[in-house]
Amino acid sequence: MADMNYLAAIIIPLYLLLTVGLMAFIGRGTKGNLKDYTLGGKALPWYVTSGSMIASLIGGGTLMGYVGYYYQFGIEWGWMGVGCGLTLLFMGLKIAPRIKKLNLNSVAEIFAMRYDSKTRIVASILIMIGDFAVFCAMISSFATLLSGYVGLSHTAAMVLAIVVFILSTFLGGFKGIAYTDLIQSILILVGVVAVGVFAFFKAGAVEGFAALPEGMLNPFSGNIPGFTMVGNVIALVGMFFVSQSTVIQKVNASRSPKDAKKAMIMFAVSTGFAMLVFIGSMGLSSRVIFGDGITNSDDVIVHLLGAVPPLLGAIYAAAIVAAVLTTANAMLMSSGLCFANDIIGIMKPNMPEKKKVLVTRTYIVLASVVGYILVEYIPSIITWIMLAYTIQNAMILPMYAGLMSKRISSRTGFLSLLISGIAILIWELTGEPMGIHPIFVGLAASIVVLIVSAAFDKAPLSARQSALVYAYTNNVDFVDPEAKAQEE
Repeated sequence: MADMNYLAAIIIPLYLLLTVGLMAFIGRGTKGNLKDYTLGGKALPWYVTSGSMIASLIGGGTLMGYVGYYYQFGIEWGWMGVGCGLTLLFMGLKIAPRIKKLNLNSVAEIFAMRYDSKTRIVASILIMIGDFAVFCAMISSFATLLSGYVGLSHTAAMVLAIVVFILSTFLGGFKGIAYTDLIQSILILVGVVAVGVFAFFKAGAVEGFAALPEGMLNPFSGNIPGFTMVGNVIALVGMFFVSQSTVIQKVNASRSPKDAKKAMIMFAVSTGFAMLVFIGSMGLSSRVIFGDGITNSDDVIVHLLGAVPPLLGAIYAAAIVAAVLTTANAMLMSSGLCFANDIIGIMKPNMPEKKKVLVTRTYIVLASVVGYILVEYIPSIITWIMLAYTIQNAMILPMYAGLMSKRISSRTGFLSLLISGIAILIWELTGEPMGIHPIFVGLAASIVVLIVSAAFDKAPLSARQSALVYAYTNNVDFVDPEAKAQEE
């Protein structure tokens, strides 16, 4: 445990108290139904949605894990920032407005509407695994920062993380989280820019970077095996297309397709620059300042904060806490929505809305306790982040193939999702045999199943399924023909 940093020990707890109190104050009017609790009533303006997206994505995995990977591998890790920015920009221009017009609450609901209830359950499980993995990364980030920089014991930091995550998610609901995310996102971006610039000049600016080991400034250096780097970028890119907690839930919470588009474009520009330029500067500057003596990549940011002015370091540490807190909230809320709405809701379709909120909150507590236990055994931030990136990619092909084509039957979509998810999990758990990234195994399995099954299964779509495909491909509002017939 590091010596106590008294300035940080004052600033960070005060910041946490202020944030949780603000969440509770903003979310106090949340109604006792699942849509209001987990989607903010679907009425958030674009700048709030964008701020919430930024705060959810730029979490501890980025502010700490990515800094460490730039330190370890050099500018080659910047391909993650390039992939992130371009993908989010494409989603803002082409995908987000279409998703919003479907007027559904979650990714799992899209699978349910396009395919069937069993496909919805499989999608929900994959979402919950991915979101839970990110949540575990946030526990580790929080504990690493508070023990390494502030000087709190690791166990106390872990316990504090769980308590704060549960309280803030309970009290604020999605609306409270989203509006405080806007404030948090400003602090995060200001902190990233300030520390990135300061670190660059402390490292000697251009002259300092020129002294880096050969290959650290070459994006094609091969410090990371090419196949692995490509797999990482594809996993990150694909994750955004189906990420409920970071993208889809926030898109659905915005008040209009136009707001969703604006939010995504601002999200793309902000995070792309932050990840590629300023966070990259922190990692490379740390390599100049400290050499190659830091063995644990998660500790790089702690060393760097010790080398900057104390007030700036404490403010950036607060920014990390802000990022970790908002990301953890988003993951708990998203996976809780899946559990209550898409799993329990299927088994008990007539469950009252207030009871669904109770189920969501119960899940949040249980998930937090399990996360605490698992992080004790697997503390690596990036390990959890990469699992989250990879597992959710099992959904990308069956989801978008189903939304764009009427040739994909319910059985085909179900098999593609199930087999792809199982393939990724097996490949991940067996340690990536032959050095093949799990993303390639999962996508290959999904493609094969889609092609083979679609060739033999010619089952026609229902009117509802056809209407969903029509709405998405033509970028118009989805009108459920079955619900419309019941109203008439």
